[in-house]
Amino acid sequence: MKIVLIPVFDHYRDWIGKTYYDIITHFHKNSKHEIHLFWSDWRGVENIIKRIDPDLFVLFCTETIGFAKHFEYIFNMRGKVFACCLDIFHINRVRNCKYIKKCDGILHFSKQRRLLSSYKKIFPNKFIGCFRGRFVNTKKYKDYGYEKEYDILIYGSRGGKTPMGDHASDVQYKEKWEKHNKRDIPKEFSFYPLREKLEKLLSSLTKYRIKILPNKCIFNAHVANSDLSKLINKSYLTMATGGRPDIAFSKYFEIGASYSGILGNIPEDYRDLFENNIVEVTEWMSDKEILDIIDGALADKKKLFEMTQRMGRRIHGEYDLKACVKDMDHVFDKIFKKD
Repeated sequence: MKIVLIPVFDHYRDWIGKTYYDIITHFHKNSKHEIHLFWSDWRGVENIIKRIDPDLFVLFCTETIGFAKHFEYIFNMRGKVFACCLDIFHINRVRNCKYIKKCDGILHFSKQRRLLSSYKKIFPNKFIGCFRGRFVNTKKYKDYGYEKEYDILIYGSRGGKTPMGDHASDVQYKEKWEKHNKRDIPKEFSFYPLREKLEKLLSSLTKYRIKILPNKCIFNAHVANSDLSKLINKSYLTMATGGRPDIAFSKYFEIGASYSGILGNIPEDYRDLFENNIVEVTEWMSDKEILDIIDGALADKKKLFEMTQRMGRRIHGEYDLKACVKDMDHVFDKIFKKD
């Protein structure tokens, strides 16, 4: 099969965090299929792409494929066109993108059955699917063998409110939140409520050795890639949460691969991976319940070490770039078997 990949150049190439650059370039070199890579800011490639005459186009984006305006001719070629969106929880932006409406299907880098079910209702004639997870470069994210300098590490995006959506994940979250708090949820609400709760709870405590990095994301992080893994490797626990959409974001895999214990909730689609392998806390627990769980985990270093080792081995064995290539090839094969 001939496949043309067109990733958006910022998120997948230029931003400081190279998670998706590593995924794309490794797949480009190692897929069993004939892969051609064109970045979204490349111009003057129409004739080259037409000569390739691919069976499949995959446009990788953050949430919408507005850059497809530079590649409109692909929609008139014989190959199927798919959008692979990372932030599909911004459902209104995705479904209103005129180029996604033209696509044959939508893919996502993570299992999330509830969210994908909403897309199947919106686009009943499209192929809606996902890759198995947010894979990680285990040559960068690994056990560096550092002594533990911190009890808890917090990094990544926190804060920020987004409108409550009408997709199944937000609907489920709204029901849980209103039942727990016995009042209506605001129309705009925190995207990472558990992250905010944990940071607020832990930041004022002196009994833990806590390292809190500035509120940054993949595009403006102060620490990323191998340097981030080394920092994670120095902490007994590192926070990762699924946010309102209950997604296993890259942090889960970065932390596990770096041999630090994951502190956070378990996304429902990954309970088979994370149950008994992380220090599980939820937004619905009281402060005392959360602190008791953390205290218990940090008090039993042998058990924490065994759990961290177990999780690290699974990430390195099941979610490294080799597994990523196999899974992406499988999904693309499935697209064509559907016919």
